[in-house]
Amino acid sequence: MALNVLPTELLVMIGSSLRSQRDIYSFARTDRYIYERTIFLLYERQARAGGRSALFWYAEHGYQPPVNHLLSLRPPLDSRDEKGFTPLVLSVINGHTDMAQLLLEHGANPNRNDKLWWRPLHHAVHHSNVEMAQMLLEYGAKPQGSGMAKLFGRTNQILDPNTMNEAQKKALEQFPVLLNNDFCGAAPVHRAAGVENKDASMLNLLLDYGALPNSRNEHRDTPLHIIGRADADEHDALAKVQALMERKAIPNTRNDKDETPIMTAVVVGHPSTVKLFLEQLGSRMETAGTLHCAVFYGHLQVLQVLLDHGLPVNTIFKGESPLHTAASLGQVQAVQLLLHYGANANFKTLEYNGTVPGGFIRRTALELALSKRHYGVAQILHPLTAQ
Repeated sequence: MALNVLPTELLVMIGSSLRSQRDIYSFARTDRYIYERTIFLLYERQARAGGRSALFWYAEHGYQPPVNHLLSLRPPLDSRDEKGFTPLVLSVINGHTDMAQLLLEHGANPNRNDKLWWRPLHHAVHHSNVEMAQMLLEYGAKPQGSGMAKLFGRTNQILDPNTMNEAQKKALEQFPVLLNNDFCGAAPVHRAAGVENKDASMLNLLLDYGALPNSRNEHRDTPLHIIGRADADEHDALAKVQALMERKAIPNTRNDKDETPIMTAVVVGHPSTVKLFLEQLGSRMETAGTLHCAVFYGHLQVLQVLLDHGLPVNTIFKGESPLHTAASLGQVQAVQLLLHYGANANFKTLEYNGTVPGGFIRRTALELALSKRHYGVAQILHPLTAQ
């Protein structure tokens, strides 16, 4: 009698009775029909040999046939494997939407975090899986926060067990890895604003479900800061900025480096993003220090965009003009560009100097250039500076 005419239940019974993984594999390979119905037994045996519940393997690989039987046994759906992942997280990471839905229908927690305090929704957003993210949200996933930030506050610091409260100590006992890592307190909305998600569909989805447009991560960046820093397609960046502004995002927030969103775009040197911010946010946006920032980082194209848009070339930030910054750094082309747009070569910066009476000195851009031995810059400025 041929084995491939036996019912699946009997084939599984035969395979389960085999003692070694090699025997199970040989049995499964006798026929395609048999292989499709019994190969999971090998994976299940391997998973158990490695200390993992078979449910983790099924979730990771999206293998559904035996899962209904396993779920009927009421396994702990929210237990974690050695990497801190739940079966639901494994199904999300690997894009198995049907498996994730099956686990959620049987009570898997959509907000159970892993060792790095990411929830399933973080993983769906990180992998740009809008369908998965929407399903998680429909089953109660929280669109806001990492869970980590609420418990530990600013998470870019190494955690000190001696200064923790009881809740923090309990979390540390459960996840000792926290002591040895810096953590990103980013909410899913930050990931949606970044380059992981090319268009605005994920961002709109999260905002529709209540994600906060002015959420802060561990560096106090908002989603607008993330867009400014990302080297995204102009059309996609525009759609994201519009999505956030429609939900009352604040364009002038500053992060822990005292940067506004437009300044983050200036720092990394993205002219198209800078232009986008200028056109979309206009008078609502604070631009103090933006020209200085473009000069400091040597981004001439960005500097040109800012000047073309009409930012005042002689604006003062922290006591100096953009021309002073360029002269101090010896940036010949930046000096020429600023002068072309009307920079005042005779303006004197106010600097603290403890060695002179009164403690302050005033210097022109020329004097700054000479003090730093930037003679190329000095040559340009000398004819324009009053003696």
